[in-house]
Amino acid sequence: MDIVERYLLLTLRIGRHIDGFVDAYYGPPELAERVGGEEPARPAALADEARDVAGALAGALGDARRERWLAAQVEGLTAVCERLAGVEMTFADEVRRCYGMEFAPPTEDELQEAHRRLDELVPGAGDLGERFRAWRRERQLPAAVVLKAAGAVKDELRRRTAALFGLPDGGAARP
Repeated sequence: MDIVERYLLLTLRIGRHIDGFVDAYYGPPELAERVGGEEPARPAALADEARDVAGALAGALGDARRERWLAAQVEGLTAVCERLAGVEMTFADEVRRCYGMEFAPPTEDELQEAHRRLDELVPGAGDLGERFRAWRRERQLPAAVVLKAAGAVKDELRRRTAALFGLPDGGAARP
């Protein structure tokens, strides 16, 4: 089995544990059917498979850029599987492993400076948290306004799509 197939199977198997993990799948249908017919794998077994896939990546694709990209994806999958298996990790480690981003929590001085600046920017007097929540409430759009705007955007996108590509029979008339 090649490395890409192993990656796809691993991802589909994780999706059996996390609803919406695979939001769209366009790979070989037989892989999705295979995973759909299996009992969900234990998270620890998925973590082991993720580590095995990571170990098999070097030179597997013949393209260093693609291998780096896939290695980063597999590192994120490994972290997800480990969390599913109950392995504890810090939030910073999880973010680094899943998103490739390093960050350090702010210092007390940085937090105090941020609060000082917010205190200057948020209008009114009194508790900063209350003032900020009031400021947000004043700017919140009513749901009816948002829905009307979304409907107008949807109608325009449908019009443009029909003009550029056409739509299936009845597609332009659907709500």
